[in-house]
Amino acid sequence: MLNIGGNKDDRSYRYKMPRLQTKVEGRGNGIKTVIPNMADIAAALHCDPGYPTKFFGIELGAQSKFDMTREVAIVNGRHDAPDLAGLLDKFIDQFVLCPTCKLPEINMHVTKQGSIKVDCRACGHNGVLKTAHKLTTYILNNPPSKPKKGDKDKAEDADKDGKDGKKGKKKGDKDKNDKDSGSDKDEAKDDEPAELPPKMSKETEIEWFSDTSAEATQKRMEAEIEEMKSSKKVDAILTASKAALADTPVEHYKQYVADGDHDVNELVGELRRLQLARGFDDRERINVMLGAVIDLSKPKLVPGLFAKNAKLFRSFVTDKAAAFLFIGGIELLLAPKCAAVMPHVIKSLYEADVLQEEWIVGWFESPVEASPLTNKKTALELRKSVKPIVEWLQNADEEESDDDDA
Repeated sequence: MLNIGGNKDDRSYRYKMPRLQTKVEGRGNGIKTVIPNMADIAAALHCDPGYPTKFFGIELGAQSKFDMTREVAIVNGRHDAPDLAGLLDKFIDQFVLCPTCKLPEINMHVTKQGSIKVDCRACGHNGVLKTAHKLTTYILNNPPSKPKKGDKDKAEDADKDGKDGKKGKKKGDKDKNDKDSGSDKDEAKDDEPAELPPKMSKETEIEWFSDTSAEATQKRMEAEIEEMKSSKKVDAILTASKAALADTPVEHYKQYVADGDHDVNELVGELRRLQLARGFDDRERINVMLGAVIDLSKPKLVPGLFAKNAKLFRSFVTDKAAAFLFIGGIELLLAPKCAAVMPHVIKSLYEADVLQEEWIVGWFESPVEASPLTNKKTALELRKSVKPIVEWLQNADEEESDDDDA
């Protein structure tokens, strides 16, 4: 069994799913990959098995379907289990985990406005699913099934029948006791109290409901405000809020960086320890690092801060995939206030040997949907702002090739 999100090495993690299994059927042009335990995986993820199956097809550019008769997923072509497992993790990150608490506790449903809404049973998050993946179209056309109302009614009827049965049994027992000898009745009479308490008159009845008049409501509100002031509840709430804010991963790592003169290995180790302790993924790890070491209060100094921390960044940006995550984190960081410095940041990272030319060009040419920004217009503007840098890199290569020919 594998952990669903969170730390994959945590054996006590409560959310688990079966390991994805594959087998190849057919040959030649008719070869296909079958996932025999897709139904079990979908049950653990609390989703329709057709969703991850369709996700595989979209990501691999192949036809895919879930066979309801055999309860297996079928993807055209030959695909290895590790590759499909990686795509399954990507599906879980976008469509199963809560965007706030990262737990697989969301309920997904399609609204009348044509959007996909999620409600988290763990943290209470409620909002629209923020992803532009093509699978959203399939989900809108094939919405998640709702719990059958009949099942709930049956459970209620069964519970009602059980109670009626108990009542009937008690009634039957009473009838049976009535048929017993008169001596039993006399003993029962002896057990009764000599006098019953008098019934309460209407004038003495206690009213257990709240007065909902406007005057009474206003008085209760004023009393609550005075109580809060006198008991210092407001100060307690504000103190708790400040403590919670100071305990965020970004603030924690920022404090660690500011506490002393740490070398790169110590900074990397602390960030990994924080990731294991808080259970966030590699994308969030990049966001935490950037948020802690880059100060956006003075936009003109931001490119210099990126160059200053180049050695730390190089520890994480080791290949193209990591570079895309890193640039995506820069997009999220700069988009709200400092989008204008994006070209200068990319150039400074190139000159500091953090980003290679092919990585920058690859990110620039990638679909805008690959950006982690929910506002695709902003993501497109950021790419356009970096276009002069990309053209400069490409022209430099052409000039070098011309010099070599000469």
